[in-house]
Amino acid sequence: MFKTISIGIIMVFFCIGIDAFAYSQKPIEDQIYGVEMTEDGPVFQLYTGGCTEKEDFKVEVLRSKPVLLHLLRLKPDYCKAYHPYGTKIKFSFEELGLAPFSFFKVVNPRRVVQVVKQNSCS
Repeated sequence: MFKTISIGIIMVFFCIGIDAFAYSQKPIEDQIYGVEMTEDGPVFQLYTGGCTEKEDFKVEVLRSKPVLLHLLRLKPDYCKAYHPYGTKIKFSFEELGLAPFSFFKVVNPRRVVQVVKQNSCS
């Protein structure tokens, strides 16, 4: 019984350690598929392997003319699901500290996606 409890405790610490390691890595500049404007704020279309969450990102707001937005990924997505068009993550103007419909530029590089459609031959 002691052995089972010990293995369980080790597994918990191992899982916590992996998550802590992912968050301890340096934020990286993420390539974006695109940006869509809504009345509430920008919606970023980003790569995902299936495990991307809004909390995995932060947006640096560089107060210049025009305002520059720089999206940084705080936690890598190590999942392997196939999402050719990625996922969408929305940030409100309020979250970004901007007035509604503020003019800004996004400085992240764009990621070009090529989805190959397979024809089924009978």
